[in-house]
Amino acid sequence: MTKLSDLPLEVKAAIFGKPLVQNIDQIKTSVSEGFGSSPKAPYNEFSNASTLSDANNHFVSVNNDTLYSQVMMDLSAGPVVLEIREIKNRYYVFQLVDAWTNNFGYLGQRTLGEKGGKFIFAQSDQMNDIPAEYSDYQVIKAPSQVIAVVGRIACTGEDDLVNVHALQKQLVVHGVNENAEITGTPTVDTDDTDALIFWKKLRTYMQAYPVSESFKPIFEDIEKLIGLNDDRNANDYFAALSEEAQQKLIDGEKQATKVIVDLLENSNARTENGWQEQFHVFDYNVDYFEFGALKGKEWEVGYAKTTEALEEASVLRNVAATAGLWGNNGYEALYFPTYVDGSGNQLDGNNVYELTFTELPPVDAFWSITMYDAENFFLVDNEINRYSIGDRTAGIKYEDDGSLKIQISAEKPEDTANWLPAPKGRFRPVLRAYLPQEAIFNETYKLPGINLK
Repeated sequence: MTKLSDLPLEVKAAIFGKPLVQNIDQIKTSVSEGFGSSPKAPYNEFSNASTLSDANNHFVSVNNDTLYSQVMMDLSAGPVVLEIREIKNRYYVFQLVDAWTNNFGYLGQRTLGEKGGKFIFAQSDQMNDIPAEYSDYQVIKAPSQVIAVVGRIACTGEDDLVNVHALQKQLVVHGVNENAEITGTPTVDTDDTDALIFWKKLRTYMQAYPVSESFKPIFEDIEKLIGLNDDRNANDYFAALSEEAQQKLIDGEKQATKVIVDLLENSNARTENGWQEQFHVFDYNVDYFEFGALKGKEWEVGYAKTTEALEEASVLRNVAATAGLWGNNGYEALYFPTYVDGSGNQLDGNNVYELTFTELPPVDAFWSITMYDAENFFLVDNEINRYSIGDRTAGIKYEDDGSLKIQISAEKPEDTANWLPAPKGRFRPVLRAYLPQEAIFNETYKLPGINLK
């Protein structure tokens, strides 16, 4: 893992800050435009996707297994109530993500079972503002004023949509001060043509959402670099810098992107037949653990809280946000990406591949393989509108001995029952294991490679 201390300060700051910028920008987009199958919705209201994600959903590594039910929650006007009614016989989870992309809580099948629950979210200084009528609600302490509640409810396909829609309609969210005005996320007075837009956003967002306590020591130099404590607005602060200093920032952001892309494509994560075993890619949180979030040495990359450990966690945070913003911790769902076949060669849709499972992935919920392009990690358009394949795929065919063979190619086979369409060119599939069993973690279960047919 690349050490931030080995990089120029401008690169270090861009790597550290990108997840915050990307996350707040995505929250803004969710509220103002929506994305893919998720319609726009104001703060503190559910955005319920009506269809499974497809190629029109331009969100990094979006899944095709669940319908999203999301709330961009703003606590600026006071605590916010969330109620999840009974959800039977299907996987569901409501993942709690703060401004810095920390997964700080989980409300779902693993933690609640089928019964659901009643919750009230409050910042640390709002605990005395919770009305008595909510005294029997589980209190969730929110690390930041704005958080993303990313809900996923399993859906087996078109025929199951009506059932999930009924569950979505039962979800409840509202502020305790419903008529009070919320502030939303801060705005940056510039546009996409501004070469310094990233830095202006980082400075503005950091002022609204300070870095957590543990990471403050390794961020002191970065705070000085972007003038975090300067009274001027972002435009005036950066305009006052010399052209040389401005160019350093611009170049630093570009170099940071290259560092992360290289880490993604040449990961030092353990691999099994080409699949990257990223058990802990979302384990960069070390400060905030609410209901359903696991803590301790096993689930905190920066557990030791040394400079080296926290820098490693900071790089990991960027890798995770770039490849899969709002991804779950491994104990909730595991993600196995691969860029190569079982022999280590780049995957290319112009070839025909076969993936043979002699033993299916051991999970307590379900598993799937989703196809993405290798450049943006977006779903890939195809003529049969199939974006993933797995143990719930309708019509999938097993061999007489119980094994499963999946064909992966851009070319359409005569029998499409077990076909996962690929683009004509480089691609990156991801295998997801929802509620993985111990056999995956202790590596007694081995994923098979994707091999040329």
